[in-house]
Amino acid sequence: KTNYLSLFPKAQYVDIIGFNRYNGWYSNPGRTNTIVNNLIDEVQNWHRNFNKPIVIMEYGADTMPGLHLQPSYIWSEEYQVELFSEHFRAFDILRKKGYFVGEMIWNFADFKTAE
Repeated sequence: KTNYLSLFPKAQYVDIIGFNRYNGWYSNPGRTNTIVNNLIDEVQNWHRNFNKPIVIMEYGADTMPGLHLQPSYIWSEEYQVELFSEHFRAFDILRKKGYFVGEMIWNFADFKTAE
């Protein structure tokens, strides 16, 4: 297991540990079947190293509105739903452990870009 204390020594002084993680998007893109185990392992490792409440500050996947693909594929609305569903499965398991206290989907609100 990773020794997070040696990597993040100042984390021992905060009240809550928060981090961004884009499983199935930036890491293991297209592989939603890895989300539950990877996320649970990482959250448990943070807690084991610091014994602090844990919050996932950002997670998610972008989509092209109106793009529908079966089977689901990155950028499709179906893929985004699948990715969120896997995260929610992990969060349900983690909440029962008592130290996982929250999560925030990126992006909670749409915003206009030049693209």
